[in-house]
Amino acid sequence: MTISWTHAAPGILAVLFAVSWASAQEVYVDSELGSEQNDGSSPDSPKQTLESVSGFGARYQALYLKAGGTYPTSGLSVSNATLTRYGDGQAPVVVATGEGFGIVTASGGAVVDGIKVMGANADVGGTGISVSGNDNEVRNCEIDGSGSGMMMGFGVMGTGNYIHHNNVHDLGVSISGSEMGNSGGAEAYMILSSDNEIAYNIAYNCWSNNSTLGGAEGGCLEIVNREAGSTVSNVHFHHNYCERSVGLFEGCSGDFSGQDQIQLHHGIIRDSSVAYNVCVDAMWLYLLQPVNTDFVNLVFEHNTLVHTPANADIPQQGASAFTLAVEQETVGGTTYGPTPVQPGNITVRNNVFLVNGGSGMFNGTLPDGDHYNNLYAGVAFPNNWTQHPTEIVVGAAEAGVGDDGRLAAGSVAIDTGATEVLVASWTDFDGNAVPQGAAPDIGAFEYCEGDSCQEPTELGTGGTGGASGTATGGTGGEVVATCVDGLTLCGDICVELTSDASHCGGCDVACPDGQVCSAGSCTGACDAGLDQCGQDCVDLATNLLNCGSCDAACSEGQGCTNGVCTGTPTGGDPTEPNVEGADAEATDDDAGCGCVAAGAGRAGRAGAPLALLLALGAIGRSRRRHVERLSRLRLPRNIPS
Repeated sequence: MTISWTHAAPGILAVLFAVSWASAQEVYVDSELGSEQNDGSSPDSPKQTLESVSGFGARYQALYLKAGGTYPTSGLSVSNATLTRYGDGQAPVVVATGEGFGIVTASGGAVVDGIKVMGANADVGGTGISVSGNDNEVRNCEIDGSGSGMMMGFGVMGTGNYIHHNNVHDLGVSISGSEMGNSGGAEAYMILSSDNEIAYNIAYNCWSNNSTLGGAEGGCLEIVNREAGSTVSNVHFHHNYCERSVGLFEGCSGDFSGQDQIQLHHGIIRDSSVAYNVCVDAMWLYLLQPVNTDFVNLVFEHNTLVHTPANADIPQQGASAFTLAVEQETVGGTTYGPTPVQPGNITVRNNVFLVNGGSGMFNGTLPDGDHYNNLYAGVAFPNNWTQHPTEIVVGAAEAGVGDDGRLAAGSVAIDTGATEVLVASWTDFDGNAVPQGAAPDIGAFEYCEGDSCQEPTELGTGGTGGASGTATGGTGGEVVATCVDGLTLCGDICVELTSDASHCGGCDVACPDGQVCSAGSCTGACDAGLDQCGQDCVDLATNLLNCGSCDAACSEGQGCTNGVCTGTPTGGDPTEPNVEGADAEATDDDAGCGCVAAGAGRAGRAGAPLALLLALGAIGRSRRRHVERLSRLRLPRNIPS
């Protein structure tokens, strides 16, 4: 799928928080109780509209929107600052007043957290959140396309971005052009640049009728290379949930410069991965277009795909396919291809393909040795592939895999996965360590028994309202998040305000490049007696997160004495909040960005709403540290087969 668009909305409200850190401030907006006569400097004197803060950008570090309010805008851009919420209740709703590429735009160095975005009532166009700059973090947001002309959830055009714990749903607009190259839409997370991470998100009901593209178009995850001969690399999609959409992943290229003939001068997508995702009634693992794209070192591992009879509800001709490859295309009367996937460039391993009452098949060739340790349950092995000795083909009833993708005791998927791993620290979809047994299990879930197992994430999509709670991670109703002594909760991570350069003296108070955080203040050098770890100033003899050496953290329950972790661990990473009340039943208030029970789960375990588990997930949260993590995620050039 290839589409084109205008990259900026006319009349965009540029709240470009170009921060002067010495005089950084905050501005509060309350659409219900605010007033334009207020100065907006505190929750007690909020402004009322987004338009009222236009032109104030150079003076503000953070824009807070009151929960429960609605905030119309022709376009809201955030740069080097935070856009978030304050107060209890449903997420604040930013609503488009017209058509444009980004209702909210993260322009660089921005954090966008805990808001809901809705489109205008237009027939075509609209992107919920455009990530146009570098080193942005977008988390805990909902993009609701219902009743609007929204065509895309996220469009990511910068590098070093971290998109996590978001929910995109009910996208229903696409373009049905004269050919494949000018048709498309209804995509939840579209990535157009290198070095990006998309994790722990939801995509649901992302599809639109489309006569050009087989009857329906849309999807959950996609990489699009925009220029012939260029490369998009180091993009990683992991631990996402996809349901009722046109495919889990798509990779393709289009010549956005207008030179045409991308079929002769391919774009390149390389060194990227799709791992530990769950896809229910959303058709295929991948749709690749080798007719216009060269794929190099693209890995699909530990994904679980389930087809039930509901998989056929979307009118897509290829709905039964688990894999698709566009090897030939006719444009302007000229036929290009066939161009098959080249050996050694695509790896498909440790995936579950389950058909339980629905239908399934595989389209496109995949060379021998490029697929192994997969489970085919209730579906025939691809007739144009050669079965690897490690691949298992059984009936759906014999597989020991439920409709939610989790493994039952005795499943043929247990301990039968390949041992190669892309990232050793990744857990399974539920957060359990891999492996639990002698070898990894096949699919996104490890079979786990005992008290050490994580609560299973409840699968499903919940309602369409915004998430409830508070901006500071407080009680938010029935859930309480706390930190160990000495650390403070900032959003969804526990930090040390005296030394953390991303939260220096207060949450989200970040020190600029070239400065460090010492004793809770941004300064040019660490105070005497403190050691510098990156931009943090710590005492390596006593610091819980840097005990004896930088980044050597003690476990929860331990202390740091003379540079050594002492005491008996009572938990794991101390930067992860302790959550009480997570076993409560989901209510209407916490349905929003979350999920309510749809699958069977495991006996004896009540699951928490998915939004809560996602918002408090065990992953790195700081955009400063995310750039370092992306560099570590780069894949090896030669994948063992």
